[in-house]
Amino acid sequence: MRLFSITNIVEYKKVIRQIKAELIEKYSDFSKDIWFRGVSSANYDLIPKLFRDQNETGIIKNDRVVLKKFREYYNATNPETKKLTDFECLYLLQHYGAQTRLLDFTSDELVALYFATCSAQTSRLDSSMTSYYTQKFVESSGKSYEGAAVYCINPSAIISYFHSDNTKNDCNVINADNLNLDALEEEPVLCIETEFSNNRIKAQLGKFMYFGHNINLEYIFGNSDDPVAKIFIPNDYRLYIKNELREIYNITHMTIFPDNEGIIKEVNDFLFRTYR
Repeated sequence: MRLFSITNIVEYKKVIRQIKAELIEKYSDFSKDIWFRGVSSANYDLIPKLFRDQNETGIIKNDRVVLKKFREYYNATNPETKKLTDFECLYLLQHYGAQTRLLDFTSDELVALYFATCSAQTSRLDSSMTSYYTQKFVESSGKSYEGAAVYCINPSAIISYFHSDNTKNDCNVINADNLNLDALEEEPVLCIETEFSNNRIKAQLGKFMYFGHNINLEYIFGNSDDPVAKIFIPNDYRLYIKNELREIYNITHMTIFPDNEGIIKEVNDFLFRTYR
């Protein structure tokens, strides 16, 4: 896994261009699509929420029951809409905070940067510590409590790792909207795009990875020549970058969450900026 560090959007876009070029050249036999995932802490693992708490094995074993219960409640409160498929239920569960086997990605690097910086409220712009935090990030193999991160992956190359016996044509991203989960019990990892009509997924240019098993991609793809790269954003610069996204690119809570949650996030940010 290649490691990088940035402190502003100009640097970020330069690094993204470099990563894209390297991933596309190295994995030229596969799709040129690159996916991104932004996280508020560089110490997080690249693993779905369902598998993060090993004490909750009951939930892991019974996640299909959760899916069934969600579908039951959804159909009862939305009687006029079409019945949801398994994956359509999973998409909604994932986007509203439930523990699922999905991991969110996006095809837009600036959307991923939003998710890495959106929770920032204070900033010191203290460059004196930046090199120290970056050095510790690299020495810790990409782990740090002192900043956020954006992952960059080549989804087709990742699929090929888990399906090495397949041809490159079998390593494509799939549309799983109408797939039955029972047919995927032996699948370790799938990379998924969707045509499901949901405003959040559209606004975020959402993509997904489905995990049939408890797999931490960061442990598997830890070498510098693997199809994963990680960009470190020191905490001192997160608010600055968040404001850059707002002012230059009009990427805000309300554009990423085009519903009541986005409005509430904007109101809370306004209150914090104005009265604290």
